[in-house]
Amino acid sequence: MLKTFDTIRHCPLRALIAVVALFPVLQWLLTSTAFAQAASQDKVDNVKLPIALDAFRILVVEDQDDVREYVTSVLGNAGYSVMTAASGNEALALLKEQDENIHLLLTDVVMEGMSGGELAELFSQQYPDIPVLFMSGYPGDELARYGIRAGTRKFLAKPFSPTELLDRVGAILSNTMAKV
Repeated sequence: MLKTFDTIRHCPLRALIAVVALFPVLQWLLTSTAFAQAASQDKVDNVKLPIALDAFRILVVEDQDDVREYVTSVLGNAGYSVMTAASGNEALALLKEQDENIHLLLTDVVMEGMSGGELAELFSQQYPDIPVLFMSGYPGDELARYGIRAGTRKFLAKPFSPTELLDRVGAILSNTMAKV
């Protein structure tokens, strides 16, 4: 181990290769840990939202089980009606089967198969008045490849606290209802 460390320390290219090779594992570990910490530190009970939540149905599309469960738990505990899908294709199939209205699509950007951007485009063709909120742990330059602009009002950077999630969802739904 010491010899490997010395080799990496004296060869920046090998160090870069090691970091790139471990990036998916590190990202998953950091995201999972950050979401667990956010969930334990932030209490949903203190969040005040300007609208009656039980009237809104949110479709959450996230390919990571732990993140999908976290988001679903936060939204459900706040009173929203939540539907979930683990992929873009699963979300589209779910939309074809259900009869109830969707008021918000909350989707991860980078997923296996269909990206969140592709899903949003297909979703918007069928439901042009329904807002889409993107979430991702990737940096802005990576998101640009998927047609998403980080820093916009309809983007939420992972990891996020329950308050951040509920504030963003509440603001988008309030704005949507104001237009009706």
